Amino acid sequence: MTLPASIHGLALSHERQDGSGRFILSRDGRRVGELLYAARGPGVVAVNHTEVDDSLRGSGAAKQLVEAVVTWARAENVKLVPRCSYVRAVLERTPAWQDVLHA
Repeated sequence: MTLPASIHGLALSHERQDGSGRFILSRDGRRVGELLYAARGPGVVAVNHTEVDDSLRGSGAAKQLVEAVVTWARAENVKLVPRCSYVRAVLERTPAWQDVLHA
C-alpha cells in the first residue's frame, strides 16, 4: 500500500501489532500526530483516536491521517467504525471516502 503524500515536511508512517495499529506523523524524528485503530471483528476496524500537535491545528495534518487510514482500509478490504468524533465528521463530509464506512 502506498501512503498518501505527506504535507508540511511531515513523514507519515504506519505501525501494526496484534489487530491494532497507528498512523504516525513525525517531523525531525519527533511524533507530532497519530491516529489509532483496533480490530472490532472480521473486516471491521474501529478508529479510536486522532491527535495532532497544537502547532499543526488547522493545517490539514489530521485530515492527512484520515486519508491514510482510508487508503489502508481500501487496500486491506476492511470497513471503518469511526469512534473518534473528528474522523466521523471528516468521513461524513467526504463522500468519496464513505465507501469505507461500516454500515
